[in-house]
Amino acid sequence: MNSARQVIKHSCLPSLHPREFNGMTRQALSICPWVQDMQNGTAKKLGELVQASCTGIGGLAVGFYFSWQLTLVVLGGVPLLAGAMAMLIRVRTHSSLV
Repeated sequence: MNSARQVIKHSCLPSLHPREFNGMTRQALSICPWVQDMQNGTAKKLGELVQASCTGIGGLAVGFYFSWQLTLVVLGGVPLLAGAMAMLIRVRTHSSLV
């Protein structure tokens, strides 16, 4: 750990006094868990959202190309699926608050 501090200190931050560097290190380490929680909370969910959106739009495009009648029937079930997802989210949010 000390060798990493020395490398950063001498290569990246040559103008800082050692006391200032130590204060910055403590501040960065105190913020680090919060940043990690934020990255874990958003990155995974955002990736899943993008993947699901692309899959859904691609599936609809292929479906309309090969059989638009069947695709329209499948789209009729989307409101039911959206309602079920809303209920699931509401139940999970309520259970996590308790």
